[in-house]
Amino acid sequence: MRILCTLHSYIPGKILRNRALSPAGMNLSYILSEISQTDPGKRIDIYSYCHIMISSNTRSGSWIQPRAIGKNSMDSSCNGLCTKFLTSRVIEDENRNNSGEDVAMNAEARIRNICIYGVGGIGGLYGGKIAYDLHQRGNDQRRVFFIARGPHLAEIRRNGLILNTPEHRDMICTPTMVTDNVGEIPPPDLCLMCVKSYDLDNAIKALAKNINPSTMIIPLLNGVDVYERIRTNLQDGMVLPACVYVGTHIEKPGIVTQSGGEGIILCGSDPKITDFNPEALIRFFSQVDVTFRWNDDPYPEIWKKYIFIASFGLVSAYSGKTLDEIVSNHRLKETTREIMMEIVAIAGERGIALPEDVVNLSIDKARDFPPGTKTSYQADVEKKAKRNEGDLFGGTIIRLGHRLGVPTPVTKGIYAAIQK
Repeated sequence: MRILCTLHSYIPGKILRNRALSPAGMNLSYILSEISQTDPGKRIDIYSYCHIMISSNTRSGSWIQPRAIGKNSMDSSCNGLCTKFLTSRVIEDENRNNSGEDVAMNAEARIRNICIYGVGGIGGLYGGKIAYDLHQRGNDQRRVFFIARGPHLAEIRRNGLILNTPEHRDMICTPTMVTDNVGEIPPPDLCLMCVKSYDLDNAIKALAKNINPSTMIIPLLNGVDVYERIRTNLQDGMVLPACVYVGTHIEKPGIVTQSGGEGIILCGSDPKITDFNPEALIRFFSQVDVTFRWNDDPYPEIWKKYIFIASFGLVSAYSGKTLDEIVSNHRLKETTREIMMEIVAIAGERGIALPEDVVNLSIDKARDFPPGTKTSYQADVEKKAKRNEGDLFGGTIIRLGHRLGVPTPVTKGIYAAIQK
C-alpha cells in the first residue's frame, strides 16, 4: 500500500504538492522534501521528518493523522519553516506503477486548483461561471486562477470579470488570482485551455512547466488535431479532447457576453489513458452551473462541429458574406457543401463514424443563427488581423488530405484566395 499525504506550508505564498509515498509497512519513517523559493533565483531545501504508525489491518481509504517528530537539523535558518502535515490517506497499491489507472485515481481524489488559461469569450464564460458559483457558495476549498493579458487582464484585476448570460447580467466573477504568467499559480488539478489555435503551442509549453501527472487539461478550442498538437509539447497530465457549442465574445475589456448556444461542454477520454474515471469531473461541473457531458469517444462530435465551423469559416472569409447570406446564395452554399464533403472524406479515412446526413444537418444549422452573423475567422480577415485561424481550417484540411490521400481541391482554392 502507499500513503497519500495532503500537505500545507507555513511559508507565505508557497503551495506544496501532494506526494504519493511507497511502499508502506508497520513502522515507517519518511523524509519528505519540499523546495521553497524564498526569493527570485534562490531556492532552499526544507526537510521534515514524519513517523507514521500503520497497523497491519489498516483499511484502504481510511484517514490517519501523522505526527511530525523533528525539524530541519541540516540548516538552523529553516527553523519555523517546517511543513505542517494535515492528513494522510492509506491507499492500496498492489504493485501499481505510473499507469493510467494510477494517474486516474490521483485525479479523482480532488479538484481544488482550477486554471482558466485564456479568458476570452469561451474562457470568460466558463471561468466566470465557476468563479461566480464558488464565491456565491462560500467555497474556500477550491481556487480559480485566470490567465489573461492586456487591458482585459487589467480590468479583471480592478473590477473582476463581468459576465452576461441569457439568464443573468452583470455577474461579478472574482477569481482567486488573475495573471499573465501561469508560473505564478499552483499546479492546477484542472485546466480549461481556452486560447486561440495560434496561441496554443506557446500556452502548452508554459503550462508544461507547472503541472502534475494528474492534472486534467480540457482544450476548449476549435480543431480536429488539437490533442496531437498538445501532446507534441506536453507529455504529463491528462488531455481530455472536447468541444463546446456556444457563442460568446469580449464585449469590451473586463466584460464577456454570451450571445447564444447552450454552452454545453462535451468531453471524452485521453487516448493515452483509457481507464480514466470521469465521475469526479462530472460531479465538479454539476456543482458550478456548467452543462457537461461525457462521452468515452468525443471525436464524432468534435468532427461534426469542425465540419460546420471550418467550411463556413472559409467561405465567409473568402466571400465576405454572413451565414444567412451564404445559405441563401446557391453558389456559395454549394462551395460550402463541397468543402464539407472533403472534410467528411478525411474523417472517414481517420475512422470517424459520422451520420450519413451530417452535411445537410451542418448547412441547416447555419439557419439557426441570427441574420448578419459573421464567423470569427471572417472578422479577423476583414480587420486584417496579424494572426487568424486560417491554418486551423484551410491548413489542417489540406495537410490531413495530403497525408491520407484525400483530394481537397475546393479547400485549396478557397484558402489560397483568402491568403492573397
